[in-house]
Amino acid sequence: MGELIKKFQQNNIDVILVGFLQQNPSWDLEFENSTMAYNASINNLAKKYNCYFADIYKEFSKYNQVKINQDLCGDFIHHPTSFGHLLYYKTIIPVFLEKEINDGFVFSLVN
Repeated sequence: MGELIKKFQQNNIDVILVGFLQQNPSWDLEFENSTMAYNASINNLAKKYNCYFADIYKEFSKYNQVKINQDLCGDFIHHPTSFGHLLYYKTIIPVFLEKEINDGFVFSLVN
């Protein structure tokens, strides 16, 4: 993945890396340590290549697991509801509000 990030950056393409939420631990295919390791790896790549890392795990972790399973994930496993998507948005949008985009234009909510 590092080579792909470098290739994008060499072509002046901004890279945003997005983490993953803790899925329902009752699901037989969920392994919390794997989710945490995945997010740590993605975060390390972001640091190494100076990319923005959207820490979805951290944002969803502000809620208890029952709330995540019942209200934030529409399938009780990992597909976000409308509110869950809002948490993704809240976590990803700062890069568009703070970082300069390739063409020099900066998105801003302030007039």
